[in-house]
Amino acid sequence: MLIHGAWHGAWCWNKVIPELEFRGHQVITIDLPSHGDDKTPANSVDFDNYVATITNILDSQSDKVLLLGHSMGGIPITAAAECRPAKIKCLIYLAAILAQNGESIVSIEQANLNPSLLPESLVISKDGETATVEKEVITELFYHDCTDEDIAYAKENLKPQALKIFNTVLELSENNYGSIPRNYIVCLDDRAIYPEFQQSMISASPCQSVYYISSGHSPFFSHPKKLINILSEVAKNID
Repeated sequence: MLIHGAWHGAWCWNKVIPELEFRGHQVITIDLPSHGDDKTPANSVDFDNYVATITNILDSQSDKVLLLGHSMGGIPITAAAECRPAKIKCLIYLAAILAQNGESIVSIEQANLNPSLLPESLVISKDGETATVEKEVITELFYHDCTDEDIAYAKENLKPQALKIFNTVLELSENNYGSIPRNYIVCLDDRAIYPEFQQSMISASPCQSVYYISSGHSPFFSHPKKLINILSEVAKNID
């Protein structure tokens, strides 16, 4: 089950899904509220909406899933794991926020000694509820190693991001979230979440396995086969 990051949608997995299915995996992708094809206004979305969207899908599955979150998607998959530990075989963080109990995206970023251009590149809406990213830096932050075609496709589909998500403080327990194996995929040329930042989160929350891709923030576009190989390996090892 693949969960996209901020501003993105299920569309970002289009290059990954066919090959994963060809290899025999069942793949679930969803649009979080206000993203992709979901029509919920972004200024009305809160964190509980994100988590409920994920847990509703988990509840409908007869088997445990491998739950992956990209970037911001690391936060709602962590919360979903706290709510539904019995439904999740393992967690996979793809260049994602890996938070501990009592942390939020904002608090983690504030403690980050080597922030990227992303936080200062946000364009806040007039009502203060949502943000977009300055058009001039989108490619540099997210897609610098992607094709022109993929970049154009992505830019056409990015949606405003609800800011409440960034401020939500996680409440996690060892019995629930802590009982689920964690895996992390570090993107070594990431310009949105620097690899050093990714490594610092891993050090604070050790993972069962750590994998590396020599890619920017969006390996589902730039290095889909390498990403698929890692996901297949995680699935094999967890079985």
